[in-house]
Amino acid sequence: MTLRLDRADIQGNVLLPYGRNTFPIGHLLLFHCDRTALQEQVGAGPRQWLARLLPHVTSGELFASKRTDASLPKPPQLTLNVAFTCSGLAVFGVPASTISQLPPEFQEGMRARSALLNDDTQLWDPVWKEDGEGASIDLLIQLRVNFARALDQIYERQCREGDRDATNPGKAAYHKPFIFEKARRLALRRLERRSQNLIDSAARHGLRVLRGHGPSGEGEAANRYWQVMESIPRTRSEDGVLGGDGDPRHVRYAEYEHFGFFDGIADPVFEGQYPPELQAEKVIGQGRLQRGAWQPLPAGEFLLGYPDQAQEMPALPVPAAFSRNGTFLVVRKLHQDVAAFERATAAQLPAFQAWLGPPAAVRAGSTAPAPATPAAPARGPDHADAREQARLLLRAKLVGRWDDGTPLTVAPTYSDWQAFRREHQTLRERSDAGDLGAKEALQHLLQRLRDVRYEPDDSAGSRCPFTAHIRRSNPRDSGDPSLSDQPTDEERQRASSLLANRRRLLRRAMSYGPRWCPVPEAADPIAACRDDGQERGTLFMALCSGLFRQFEFMQQQWLNYGSDFGAGNDVCPISGVADRVDPATGSKLIINADAASHRPPFVLRPAAAVQCRGGAYFFVPSLTALRLIAQGMVDPI
Repeated sequence: MTLRLDRADIQGNVLLPYGRNTFPIGHLLLFHCDRTALQEQVGAGPRQWLARLLPHVTSGELFASKRTDASLPKPPQLTLNVAFTCSGLAVFGVPASTISQLPPEFQEGMRARSALLNDDTQLWDPVWKEDGEGASIDLLIQLRVNFARALDQIYERQCREGDRDATNPGKAAYHKPFIFEKARRLALRRLERRSQNLIDSAARHGLRVLRGHGPSGEGEAANRYWQVMESIPRTRSEDGVLGGDGDPRHVRYAEYEHFGFFDGIADPVFEGQYPPELQAEKVIGQGRLQRGAWQPLPAGEFLLGYPDQAQEMPALPVPAAFSRNGTFLVVRKLHQDVAAFERATAAQLPAFQAWLGPPAAVRAGSTAPAPATPAAPARGPDHADAREQARLLLRAKLVGRWDDGTPLTVAPTYSDWQAFRREHQTLRERSDAGDLGAKEALQHLLQRLRDVRYEPDDSAGSRCPFTAHIRRSNPRDSGDPSLSDQPTDEERQRASSLLANRRRLLRRAMSYGPRWCPVPEAADPIAACRDDGQERGTLFMALCSGLFRQFEFMQQQWLNYGSDFGAGNDVCPISGVADRVDPATGSKLIINADAASHRPPFVLRPAAAVQCRGGAYFFVPSLTALRLIAQGMVDPI
């Protein structure tokens, strides 16, 4: 029997993420409630404000898109979602007896558990430190603006005003950068107006917005009222479209993060998340692997009030209506030092090329010393020279995927990757032309991108290193505890994802800050990797039903301690918190060669390029629970 979730009762961005093409820009606002003003009537002011906000809270109901039923409602101009810290629930009048039944890690908060997470709170932005009286975070509001609507409106305006593309007089210059930028400014203005209105109305009800979304001492950044989140714009030529014209006018928002990797892949699929007709397709590679077949994860792994992977109903606060359809939100601001990441790659690239072998072998898949000259591929990775090919492979080994998201298990070599890309483009073009056979073949090809398995073909880690980022954050079948000490290939073929199933997270990350660009015409690749001093990174947001079992376990045991991967204290090369010591003795990544090559492994020294700048734990109530809180009717009896 298919589980049907009450989408209208679940807040938006929980069941499915807001699309980064439709909603690529957002604001995150944090509020504190003035306790002194509420001594006589606890929670009355904030609750009145929440009651007025309720009609504007976005639910998890589906929006219309190019791939869905046109009868569905159109995406709104702005989305709005609400979450509370433990102290915020108390301020809004939730009884102490109900709060005391929430998980202890939520009650303590992320800052109190920073040692467990390997965080240095001295590096946190002022707003997250919660230093001093009146600085505690009580409430989070996340706003996202509909950029697609703004782009359509600017396009229509340009048509009316007669601004045409010189190469095509009958059509407006839809993708020219100036139209894109006009739409972006329009979207930002709408977002800023809504944010300011929220701040003003909250102030009239005893809630004050918290400032400090930037490093201390940076003036305007340190006093900012909200954290701006924005996907990274890219051109067609930057995406390396095979056979493309490289036209820089084709600008779009893309799901890439600041290190340059396609992001948001392989989010878990659970029961009731997708309509039944889509679930069978979506679950491949993203659900739980049971004896070689993919099944959706239980809804209780991500939503409160449902059975989890252990077929248990975890103890939850009463009344049940307060907990059901709610979830917990992890927010972490992760600064990315892109220049340091690129310097570390450039510095170790000559040794990696020597380890790989001759350039011809690199293209064929084996590998080689090549002169360390600056690479300048004119039209994407398919035209890269030997050095650039080795650089892209080295990056892929760190993450477990190539820049465009293709997993190393599917394309372990550069030539395999390019062959996969060419096949994908050919099938897409034929599919778009109406070829039904090509359309079916394309679906199978795309399934290979998601159906990532490590057993038995990569049990030695020669394709995807054991401690590459995607393997550490989701070991899939490589962590099956049922495997014997010396499993046969047949046993490995039946490996399941038992270990990983209880550690999955729904990721809802957004980027922040401007893109990093290398120094043009630098003397050498390392000199080109200069830090520009700009603040940029990822606002990591994840949803789960068990903060300790899911997020904290992954952060502590898998990303910051590599025992499960045979890596000792070596941290994840992307998200791990490495000790800032001599790189020669610091954390490392072992890249295994194919056993047939009889080569020793290559030892890579990743840069400590990610730094946590703050974070907190939040409870995301259902729409029903929000109404109970707003009315002061959360009755634990």
